Amino acid sequence: ANGQSVALFGDNLFTDLDVSEVSLPEGARLRIGEVVVRVSADPHVPCDRFRARFGHAAFLRAAAAPRVRGVYLTVEVGGTVSLGDSIQLA
Repeated sequence: ANGQSVALFGDNLFTDLDVSEVSLPEGARLRIGEVVVRVSADPHVPCDRFRARFGHAAFLRAAAAPRVRGVYLTVEVGGTVSLGDSIQLA
C-alpha cells in the first residue's frame, strides 16, 4: 500500500489467497463463512485514483497483470463473513 492505509484500495476482503488464474479460474466458487461467491470474468484493473495514490509505475504493473490487485467476486449465497473465517473451494 506504499505506506498508506489499505482502506484506500476500496476492496472488501484482504487475504493471502493465491488468486492466479491457474489456482482460481473464472467461475470458481468459494465459501467464506456462510457466504458463497463466484470469481468474475471481469479483471480488477486500476483506475486513475490508483495511479494518483501509488504512482505511474504501480499503475503500469497493475494494468499489465490485473489479478495482482485481486479479483471481483459475485455473491451467490448471502450470509455473514467474520474476521478469521476460512476460505474454501465450494
